[in-house]
Amino acid sequence: MPSKWAGKYTNIRVFQQKADSGLEIYGKIATFARRQMGRLIHVSRLMGSSLLAQSWKCAFEGALPAGFLLRQHFPNRWLRVHSLPEAKRYPSCATEYEEMLNRHNTVAAYVLGEGSKCSLFVARFGESREWSDAALLPLVGGMPSHLIASEDRDEPIQFFGLQVTWHQSAFDKLICAAADDQTGPVLFANTAMQTIYAPYDGGADLFFSSPTAVEVAKSEFRPWLSAREDGL
Repeated sequence: MPSKWAGKYTNIRVFQQKADSGLEIYGKIATFARRQMGRLIHVSRLMGSSLLAQSWKCAFEGALPAGFLLRQHFPNRWLRVHSLPEAKRYPSCATEYEEMLNRHNTVAAYVLGEGSKCSLFVARFGESREWSDAALLPLVGGMPSHLIASEDRDEPIQFFGLQVTWHQSAFDKLICAAADDQTGPVLFANTAMQTIYAPYDGGADLFFSSPTAVEVAKSEFRPWLSAREDGL
């Protein structure tokens, strides 16, 4: 990462040292997703009476809040955009970080709405329901609470969340961390609009309220879309 960004994202590098490596995280995601092929994944239990968890369940039919699972649950409401030209996965200079942030902020504002109240979800693999990344993951808005547990006993996932307000550039550190594969699955959901922005290393998975809205967004962001038939 160029020096312009190095100081700004020092905490992200610390997080990378203490968190699971990217390969381990992707291995767990792939293993979990393979086991779920052919069936829809639902929330096994909501923790307490959290309004965030309840509003998520009502808006998204009990699906788990992770982009790689939501693609199975809502294939007709899904659209992927790439972070960089020619589907380059990781930015390697200041110009590419700026392009990546411009794309992510643009599509997030389009999907979520500038100034809208949103739920921010972060997934962690394992049994622990204690949040331990408070000083490491660059979150904005406070301390996440444990809200949802997956029903998969072999590879459990815990989902933590908090309410945030989406504003342009307010979450740049988190977006950069996701782009550098240092966050695990994260997403922002506007439950009132039934829309989702889920950044990852390489792009963002977007979910809309209807297939018609997806088609409109395709026209809006066509230069940033995949050329592949499957949209990945």
